[in-house]
Amino acid sequence: VPVSKLRDLTNEFLELKSRFYPGLLKKARKSGCNRILVEIKGADVRRALLRGSHAEHRHAIGFINEVVCLLEKHQIKLLARVWIKALGAPLSSTAMYTFSAQYLVGHFDDFLAHQTEQNGICIADSRIHHLNIEVAHAIFTQKFSAQVRHRRIAELPVFGHSDNHAGLQICDLIASALLYPISCYVYMNRYVSNIHVQASALKLRSKFGERLQGLQYVHQGEDGRQEGGVVVSDPQGHRPSSLLFSGPNL
Repeated sequence: VPVSKLRDLTNEFLELKSRFYPGLLKKARKSGCNRILVEIKGADVRRALLRGSHAEHRHAIGFINEVVCLLEKHQIKLLARVWIKALGAPLSSTAMYTFSAQYLVGHFDDFLAHQTEQNGICIADSRIHHLNIEVAHAIFTQKFSAQVRHRRIAELPVFGHSDNHAGLQICDLIASALLYPISCYVYMNRYVSNIHVQASALKLRSKFGERLQGLQYVHQGEDGRQEGGVVVSDPQGHRPSSLLFSGPNL
């Protein structure tokens, strides 16, 4: 998020919450800047998008569409890692989170160096103290090693509470209401049949896929291949990341 856009982004996001969820804000007696304290959870929006009534679905589509419009308006760029768990195989959450953090910060540093020539910081959604330490240390070992990396990253990732940060709330909405349901269906519908794998997610891909694809920060790596953006690791089906944004009806 360009720092010059952060104030407008935050205020416009608060207005969106007021417009689409006035009852929730009124119930919590929140107005003005206090509206940030009422979080519209991505999981709740996802439920309305995939399994809600016609009215709930239409309301959720309108809200998430306006959120994506905010990203486009304020020149926000997306980086993400999506991990597909192989059936019957263990998955190390520590390795997944630390590798993902290194991936995201590395490409963010490239963006800062080549697109803005400015410094930046990463504010991550706080989890548990010892897990936060592991993620920050993964970046520390790169930034302060003999071979200096992340020159444009001003400090290690710091951890905030989503109740206080519009950026974290927007991240949750994009990840939980769009990337997660689309990923679950596109990459796992052949193998898993449960509440997380919903065919209606294809409608979300059809409506938002190309727009999300256009919001990615991608660049050319040293070997000439495209790097960055939203990358899917799929050890189960070995399917390409591009299927998140478009493809055949599965």
